[in-house]
Amino acid sequence: MAAYNLTLLLTFVMTGFGTYLWIGWLTGSVASGLVAGVIAAFLPFRFAHLLGHLTIVSTQWVPFALYACDRFVAHKRLKHAVLLGVCTAMVALSSWYYAYSVALMLSLYALVRSRPWRVHWHAAWWRGVAAAGAAAAVLVLPFIIPYLRARANQDLTRSIGEMESWSLNFYAFFLPNSFNPLWTSFMLTRFPQEATQWVERGVSLGYTALGLALVACVARRRQPAIIGMLAVWAVSYAIALGPSLHAGDRPILVPRPLVVLAANTLALVPSLDDVRNDLLDHQGFAIPLPSPFMFLFVPLTNGMRVMARFGMWTGLMTAALAGWGTYV
Repeated sequence: MAAYNLTLLLTFVMTGFGTYLWIGWLTGSVASGLVAGVIAAFLPFRFAHLLGHLTIVSTQWVPFALYACDRFVAHKRLKHAVLLGVCTAMVALSSWYYAYSVALMLSLYALVRSRPWRVHWHAAWWRGVAAAGAAAAVLVLPFIIPYLRARANQDLTRSIGEMESWSLNFYAFFLPNSFNPLWTSFMLTRFPQEATQWVERGVSLGYTALGLALVACVARRRQPAIIGMLAVWAVSYAIALGPSLHAGDRPILVPRPLVVLAANTLALVPSLDDVRNDLLDHQGFAIPLPSPFMFLFVPLTNGMRVMARFGMWTGLMTAALAGWGTYV
């Protein structure tokens, strides 16, 4: 029990410190790093998973990986590339959910952050990418082989229906924290799903953090790091919502007139007659988000049950942007 509690405590300290290092280095401001670190460490998402989800609370290596990524983008030094690989491996070993998400989100951040690519993508860049990949592979490979064997036996696959059942309402990130005693009664009355299923739906970002993040976006919108953070924020938000757009705890359906219009358009392509007939058989259809396409085309997605856990990235990017907001 003592070891478990100590590990939980360290996730707060290290998540905050890693974010402080990352944003403090980017801005050159201790205050900005402190603001970002405090927000990241005490995200409602982390508190929602505090009891029983140690792997999901183990967010501490993510900001260190982002810090190493930015150092590598800036200097192209091999030591920063190796540090990036080691930190990315530690993210993966903390949680397989984060192993999956870091492959997508960190790659997106590095891609956007390194623009213009013709300036950054030279020989030193590719040597560093190879070194980071090798360092990560050495640490992760002994653990990923048994995981892939289990997947081959269909022991770790989920259904799209199960993923759909954990879809978030599109406004979930902008609701008050339902565990705050000031808002508990209001949330139970107006937003019962978010309040009663707080463990997997507690993704509130906080209005102070959102306000500071908005200041950063307006004042420093041309900064490459800001653009990278916004890209990760937007993509992780869309993935976290689940397979289809929800409001009021149910899918938002496209109304029948638009369904008929879509069906008539599909009539121009005879090979899509089955799709057209299926549309006409229903009163409407749900608005798809990235998750169902990822389920079909991105390896390992069919092992993910709760895409709302991508909300960790949305929260972390909000914290990082809020730190920038105090620097303006």
